[in-house]
Amino acid sequence: MGSRRWRADWQRRADEVNTLCQDRTVPLWQKAHLVGRAFADVELDALQSKHRKKLYSKLAAVNAILAKYPIETFDDYELIETADLHRIVAAFKDIANIRV
Repeated sequence: MGSRRWRADWQRRADEVNTLCQDRTVPLWQKAHLVGRAFADVELDALQSKHRKKLYSKLAAVNAILAKYPIETFDDYELIETADLHRIVAAFKDIANIRV
């Protein structure tokens, strides 16, 4: 993917996360699940090393949180403590705010 096209794709994904985070009609537990989908298939090779490291760090933090819970289905996100849901959403907001 070309650099300009890749940046536009990244920005579209970031906008999707930021819009979802601001949507007061979506319950927090659903946001925690949905925010990750925006970056699920992003092409990482185009990221600068420093941005890739930040992304991996944030994903590792989310994985550490999710490892504490028996998540098997979308509905299982309701089992996650509120503070952890906020941490998951915040991690993806941080990823969305990486300026590429």
